Amino acid sequence: MGFKQREKLSTLEGHNSGITSLAFSPDGSILDGGSFDRSIYLWSVKKAQPIVKLKEHSGQVTSIAFSPNGKYFASASLDSTVKIWAISKGKSTLTLKSPIPSSVMSLAFSDGNKVLASGQEDGTVVIWITKTFNTDENEMVQYITLHVQHAAIRALDFSRTSKYLASGSSSGQGIIYNIKNGTVYKRLKNHSGGITAVSFSPRHDILATAAHDRTIRIIR
Repeated sequence: MGFKQREKLSTLEGHNSGITSLAFSPDGSILDGGSFDRSIYLWSVKKAQPIVKLKEHSGQVTSIAFSPNGKYFASASLDSTVKIWAISKGKSTLTLKSPIPSSVMSLAFSDGNKVLASGQEDGTVVIWITKTFNTDENEMVQYITLHVQHAAIRALDFSRTSKYLASGSSSGQGIIYNIKNGTVYKRLKNHSGGITAVSFSPRHDILATAAHDRTIRIIR
């Protein structure tokens, strides 16, 4: 489907406050929206109608990320938790609580569906590891904590091979982690403003970082 000039397909409404995050399901059929009002809406893209409203967080929703297989999505909140939601059930099936409680600001799934990264206000990055994130199978969720920054982690992204994880903080510091051993692979040159987004190229291990200093940097 192409874009037509000046065409508005639909307007989705429902939240009672500002919307903080959006994420499409991998097949493009569902759009998730998280809000300051602590709720999450799932909308049918085809019908432009809400499928379900979810409200289990006790704090503002800050980030949403779909698993690559589209079976579940994760939400982060100022209530210091990450919730895993099963699309087929319309409810959360797992609540992840960091061993170092702090508001959760960012999320990223690896391509293998088995690893989820969350970034916190206190600068901690938590790597959550499991087989499916399906609590019905009583699987153990393991975690690794990486705490090398002292500013909020505003952005996360895995490399195409899921070998590396990039993080960007409100201090302007970018870091690439080696996921296999949980160590810092590379510290990036600081932006002069807080980092707002990090993104790996899907075809090459090229990283882009964007910040409040009005610049985008490409790291090879």
